[in-house]
Amino acid sequence: MPERVRESIDKECQKHGMTSHYVQKKTGRIRCRKCIINAVDKRRKVLKLKSIEYKGGKCIKCEYSKCIEALEFHHIDPSQKDFSLSSTGVTRSWDSIKKELDKCILVCSNCHREIHFGQRNKVQYSLTPTDDPNIIVHKEGRVNKVCLNCNKEFSIFNSESDARKYCSSQCFSYASRKTERPTKEELEKMVWELPTIQLSKKYKVSDVAISKWAKYYNIPKPPRGYWAMSTQDQQRIKDQVFNK
Repeated sequence: MPERVRESIDKECQKHGMTSHYVQKKTGRIRCRKCIINAVDKRRKVLKLKSIEYKGGKCIKCEYSKCIEALEFHHIDPSQKDFSLSSTGVTRSWDSIKKELDKCILVCSNCHREIHFGQRNKVQYSLTPTDDPNIIVHKEGRVNKVCLNCNKEFSIFNSESDARKYCSSQCFSYASRKTERPTKEELEKMVWELPTIQLSKKYKVSDVAISKWAKYYNIPKPPRGYWAMSTQDQQRIKDQVFNK
């Protein structure tokens, strides 16, 4: 709890009804907690709008100006940054905000991402042909690698060449498995021959994992109470499930 707050009490608020109130330490003033939050949110929005107007009201790259939530402030020199100017605004004094705004440019969120991508990768990529010598076309900025799971060749950006080892999330999932999963035919046979707990011990996985395997293969599992039934009843249920 902030130092300015001495205690919290429940009291009736004209706007929010019975709710928690803070007693300010210095003045002793009692204020509704929800009213304080609303006042802070309102001030953030006012300062955000004021900051956008101070910087011209539109993106300096594409001149976008439709939605103020999509307009952001980019620090030209990150080393000179004292505090962040978030998309929801700040609650500092206007004088300190103006000093920070003078270090920034106003851009839309899309242009902002492009700026940071170019700074991080030292190069810009494009999906379509361009005459700009500073932009590398999509195909020229890619390299080929071999998936460690399926041994198929796949194409990635140069910037990803050290990180990517698998061609897809599915291959990554297969490679991350701690135990080898049985085939559909093997699992379908074992599910109706052994209880799930015994299967989980056999493959050293949880019973939930066995259920997920069966769901993935679309294999029906024995109903509750199946293993307590007689052999004849088990066979009858099995014939009903598989329509024999």
